[in-house]
Amino acid sequence: MNEFLMSMLSIFVLEPFQAELSETLASAPREVIAQVTTCLGEAPAALSERVSERWGWSAATALGVAFGMTSAESVVAEVVPSCGPAIAAARPYMG
Repeated sequence: MNEFLMSMLSIFVLEPFQAELSETLASAPREVIAQVTTCLGEAPAALSERVSERWGWSAATALGVAFGMTSAESVVAEVVPSCGPAIAAARPYMG
């Protein structure tokens, strides 16, 4: 069950968020790109931990992102609190 939920979160949260950032951060300063890259490097482990602790949250979150009820950005910021400042720094460069 945990592997399935982690796959869902990866497909609906991490991959789209990483793709969006790759497309939109081309004009961002290197420092911002480095912060976001570090943040996204921490996200899979943090999501995996959350999946193992709260599978109900994981399923609801994956579906919420898939149906547009929440953003991948907010999920990453929630699960990896250190991503909040990186995402805030990247926001002006995000379309």
